[in-house]
Amino acid sequence: MTVWKVLYDSALGSSVVLLQNEQGDQVLPIWVGQSEALSIAVACENIKMARPMTHDLLKSLVESAGLTVEWIRVTDIIDGTFYALIRLTSTETGDTMELDSRPSDAIALALRVKAPIFVAERVLADALGGDLASMKSLDELEEDFLENLPDEIFGKYKM
Repeated sequence: MTVWKVLYDSALGSSVVLLQNEQGDQVLPIWVGQSEALSIAVACENIKMARPMTHDLLKSLVESAGLTVEWIRVTDIIDGTFYALIRLTSTETGDTMELDSRPSDAIALALRVKAPIFVAERVLADALGGDLASMKSLDELEEDFLENLPDEIFGKYKM
């Protein structure tokens, strides 16, 4: 999947990342914190900040440790909370490890290292069959995240 959009819902005061499959017929919304949404939006737009953000630091740490991010996968949704894994591979030994992660952090890292983003089929089925029925239409969320940041939250980052 790819990050289709990062939106800010001013009515709820929260942000949502919309993942879209290659065919464009499935969209998975994942509500995220505002700092994570900013980090994802900055990576999507290839904006270079004056100082490294947390996920830039994480990328540097991974690479300095001789690891590569093979993929990230949104693995589960339990009581409305999404879960993800980050698969790392040692460039020296080829050993792999999978780390538990919040999807927002995994996505922000994946964008920076150009790693693929996967979502388990059961997560899509659960998310698309359940809570989305009560979700506002995507048309109502058509607010560009970076252009619509509330000044009191991230005003200093506005372009």
